[in-house]
Amino acid sequence: MSRLDSVERMRVLAHPTRALILGALRVRGDMTVGQLSEVVGEAAGSVSYHLGKLEKGGLVRRVPSPDGDGRKSCWQAVAPVTEFGDVSDGDDLESENMMLHTFGVMASRMLDRFLEARHAMSDEWADALDLSDTVIRMTPADLDALGAEIGEVVARWKSRCDAEHHESDGSENVSVSWMLYRLVL
Repeated sequence: MSRLDSVERMRVLAHPTRALILGALRVRGDMTVGQLSEVVGEAAGSVSYHLGKLEKGGLVRRVPSPDGDGRKSCWQAVAPVTEFGDVSDGDDLESENMMLHTFGVMASRMLDRFLEARHAMSDEWADALDLSDTVIRMTPADLDALGAEIGEVVARWKSRCDAEHHESDGSENVSVSWMLYRLVL
């Protein structure tokens, strides 16, 4: 697991293209610059630039090309999950807010892509959508505990599903997102 525990690492992921690249590597596995360019819709030079920033932030690394072609630049995500850490070295609130905003925008884009493709999915997949929200009165300690508990449940399901499912059994990648924050009206 990668932890975003410094302002520098938060700034790396505050850019939507970098978040897309990291997400693509996590979902699809090792990819070349050309493959990433197609997936994220950016020129290869732009993708290479952003990969350099992600590498410097410790979020991706170069790996040998699977076909042995040393001319190809192949990349992989360092960890399957990035967890938001406690940043206490100066607390750059602006950088933190930029990164969190990027995460929210990316989650919205992923939902939009699902909604656009929903008509072509089986009824089971199209109907399995679950978007819910509620408001709960709690203390900061309660909020921390709820976040930890949700994280444990998701980690347990991820471990189970990673062990049980493979590409040919009808399973698909599913986005699991949650946001816990004080409501401001």
